[in-house]
Amino acid sequence: MATIDGHGGWILWPNYTPSFAIAITFCITFAVLSVAHTLLAVWKRAGFVKPLVIGGVLEAIAYGCRAHAHYHPTSALPQSVDALFALVAPNFFAVTIFLYGARLIRASAMPKLSILSPVWMTRVFVGADVVSLALLVLGEGIYNGFRNLRGEKVGTDLVIAGLLVQLFNVCVFVGFAVTFHVRYARCVLAKDHPAEAKRVKRLLILTYKLCINLFGRTMFVLTLTGMGPVGFLSKKEFWIYVSDAAQMLLVMLFAFIWYFYDVDADLYESMEEEHVLSSSTDFKRVSDTAPRLTIHQSHPSRRGSLGYSA
Repeated sequence: MATIDGHGGWILWPNYTPSFAIAITFCITFAVLSVAHTLLAVWKRAGFVKPLVIGGVLEAIAYGCRAHAHYHPTSALPQSVDALFALVAPNFFAVTIFLYGARLIRASAMPKLSILSPVWMTRVFVGADVVSLALLVLGEGIYNGFRNLRGEKVGTDLVIAGLLVQLFNVCVFVGFAVTFHVRYARCVLAKDHPAEAKRVKRLLILTYKLCINLFGRTMFVLTLTGMGPVGFLSKKEFWIYVSDAAQMLLVMLFAFIWYFYDVDADLYESMEEEHVLSSSTDFKRVSDTAPRLTIHQSHPSRRGSLGYSA
């Protein structure tokens, strides 16, 4: 049981000393995956992957600090960095998922079937994620800054609020995506172009899988934070790696599919939905001459601007 001087014997690692071997393994894995995503994003010009890379780097730093804490269990800095970076890294993963979902809907050539336009989907869900991120950073900062009972209470409440915002955000996003999925499957465009529609549907399913990983991880951290250091989830380091680190690792691995499974959009956004639904023949003539767009390449006219607290 490691304590920190100057804070009334505040306990840094109340239940165990972090494992060096496991922590350094995850550190290296996240670092390698982040580099791989960076190279592929540059190759494919997939700028929307930037937040995912940032999240991967934060995870690598977090578990690097956790490995360092194995040999320096009384040092507050490694524990604080680990707690903060491992807590907020999934928010950056979520941003990339939201950006990709909006781009996929736009690339389907039927963005009007979505409850919100791709532009507003990006604004709403990324904005909510920023609110969640701010609450998490503030809560973790208060917790680690004061390291007393009052700071623990205020910091924990803010962290829980941030996690709840993240959960709600992911659930609403999935609801919007499912609504679009159902409408798209019924539209004439998807029936006339089954191969393209099949790719869109498969990538939507991939998006659901990523959201499930993110949701499961957030639920775990929320439960862990609510239970505090006396809860059974805090007794074993095993739970952090299985329910948090491994889930985020799966997100980074599944995300590689984005680079090699493009979706072509054969219509411009300026075309009226009524025209598309009323004449599949016109659609086919336009698609024969229109430039092929992918989720990684937009038409020029479209371009605009863990050591936890508990």
